[in-house]
Amino acid sequence: MHGMPLLAAIATLLLQTAPAPTPTPATLMAAQTAPAVAPDAPAAPPLSVAELIGPPAPSSEPELIHQVWIFIDRWKEFGGTVVSETDLNITVTDGFETRTFNKAKVLDIIELVHPQPGQRGLVQLRDGTIVRGEILKDSLEEVEFKVDSVRGRVPREKVYRVMLELEFETRYARIKAAIAPEEHGRRLGLARWLTDQGRLDLATAELEALLRDGDVDDAREMLREINARVKLEKSVKESRENGLKKDPVKNPDGTSSTSVSANGSGGATSKPAPHGAPTSREMLPKDLLSNEDVNIVRVYEIDFKDPPRMTVSPEGVRQLILRYGSSALVPATTAERNALYSKSSVEIARLLFDLKARDLYSYIEVEEDPTSVAKFRTRVHNSWLISNCATSRCHGGVDAGRFFLYTGNAKDQRIRYTNLLTLLSFKVDGKPLVNFEDPPSSLLIQYAMTRSSARYPHPDVKGWKPILSSSTPQLLQDTLDWIRTMYQPRPEYPVKYIAPKLDAPDKPASGTDTPDR
Repeated sequence: MHGMPLLAAIATLLLQTAPAPTPTPATLMAAQTAPAVAPDAPAAPPLSVAELIGPPAPSSEPELIHQVWIFIDRWKEFGGTVVSETDLNITVTDGFETRTFNKAKVLDIIELVHPQPGQRGLVQLRDGTIVRGEILKDSLEEVEFKVDSVRGRVPREKVYRVMLELEFETRYARIKAAIAPEEHGRRLGLARWLTDQGRLDLATAELEALLRDGDVDDAREMLREINARVKLEKSVKESRENGLKKDPVKNPDGTSSTSVSANGSGGATSKPAPHGAPTSREMLPKDLLSNEDVNIVRVYEIDFKDPPRMTVSPEGVRQLILRYGSSALVPATTAERNALYSKSSVEIARLLFDLKARDLYSYIEVEEDPTSVAKFRTRVHNSWLISNCATSRCHGGVDAGRFFLYTGNAKDQRIRYTNLLTLLSFKVDGKPLVNFEDPPSSLLIQYAMTRSSARYPHPDVKGWKPILSSSTPQLLQDTLDWIRTMYQPRPEYPVKYIAPKLDAPDKPASGTDTPDR
């Protein structure tokens, strides 16, 4: 993340909604009275709405029905099909009644969307809850969606708005088309966004093109970092392929399987599982953090110098006044307290922190990774940790020992945050895996270095290979940068989680110490 101006622009780009009405005092009021939420999105070049949307493309498809839901005031609302609309007024009918509204005198006008088959998006409920999944229908009666294989329906009176995601190719094309060749800063931001999306090939192409047009130090450094990651991933892939070719074992059905040692490092031959026995993957732990736990960790990692996108529901403000109204930090008069509902979510979150109102932190919904966790995601977890340390023959398999890392969908925030908590709590002989007082001494770093250069070398395990070496200096710097970016002094997350322990004699034992706060 590189500043909030980038987020405001990319939020518009990532979400496809019907054309919004011209900004008016009413729409500004709506932004204050109802939470405005956009789905998770990494930083990207700052672009205006006009640049992103552009002129409408001609289409031979029949015109879609234009329907809206109007919040007239805090108590009254009206939904229907748009009959006519001007810059000042909008006329809507529900089939029984036709009404005309002055746009400047209503709280908000929500456009109903028309999802394509399989199109994903989010449903924002009026209590601040966000549901992400496949959007099936957005109608005047209800909203229908599907999360994984489970269908859900929510009546309209509980929905604030529905927003649709664009496909990656569309987002990429729109961003790129809106950037002029001489806008080196935006082009660099585009490459950074592509990196966050895992498209290192496209990021490399963008950076190489940028360097052909100008001498940009940041672009050169980013390209070196990406090349190092690509080189590392290629090396890991080749090592895995070579390992799979060794010592094939014939199964009863005639197929071959790879021999794996008892410690998961590829030594002694493993016997094929009996018919009906659980597979190795089925034997792995499955206790991940909940989405609520993920949000709490995000809350505790908020950096108010560079705050992530967040929403504090009106109910959260109401509870703040009810429970902490006697504090000198909370306004005393009715007018001043009502004004709290108009403050930004960042201001309310800061007030909750000043009050140490930990019982109300759950009313803060952080919609993206804070800076520190974003660096963990892109520069450590997805960059080298999972691909090297969480394989089935290492700390991601049934013989992982007492230090187990979850694998799976790299975009699954529950996996990422569960692994983060494991790293932060794990100790070996009293030495923390992540040492915030002396980051270079972190066992996470020491164990990834060559044994000859490490102060605390990795245990002698067959098949282990160093990750941080003279050929990958950027990976080491990125890991140190992440550790130093985490919030200090370290908080104690109010999350109940016990890391799994798949006991193995050659794996280091975890300590039970917890952070001071």
